[in-house]
Formats: sequence, structure tokens, C-alpha cells
Amino acid sequence: MGHDLRLESSALHTAQKIMAEAIVVVVVVVIVEAVVVAVVEAVVVAVVEAVVVLVLAVVVVVVVVVVVRVVVVVVVVVVILIVVAVIE
Repeated sequence: MGHDLRLESSALHTAQKIMAEAIVVVVVVVIVEAVVVAVVEAVVVAVVEAVVVLVLAVVVVVVVVVVVRVVVVVVVVVVILIVVAVIE
């Protein structure tokens, strides 16, 4: 009978050890996952912001170039019309 109690005690002790180790592993995995998710989110947000800023900068440059061209064309047409009107 005493032998069975020692086996049960040993088995219980082993089970408690395994449970404690499992809890530690779960806690470590949860912490690592949280850190990885936070880092990945930060990197993704930074990359997306950089891409958006770059795209907006390109759009602004294109719009400015188009507006300048249109203004130049309008000014040239107005000057030509004034010159033609003065000559006639």
C-alpha cells in the first residue's frame, strides 16, 4: 500500500512539473506572439505610410507639371491672339 502512495505521489509530482512547464511555455509563446505582432504591425504601418507619402509626392509633382504646362499653353495662346489682334 505504501508503495502505491509513493508511485501516486511521484506521478502527481511529475504531472505538476509538466503542467508548470506547459504554463511557462504558453506564457512565453503568448509574449513572443504579442511582440512579433506588434513589430510586424509597426513595420507594415511604416511601410504603408512611406508608400502613401511617396505616391502623394508623385501625384503632386505630376499635377504641378500639368498645371504649369496648361498655364504656359494658355499664356502662349493669349499672346498669339493679342499679337494677331494688334497686327490686324
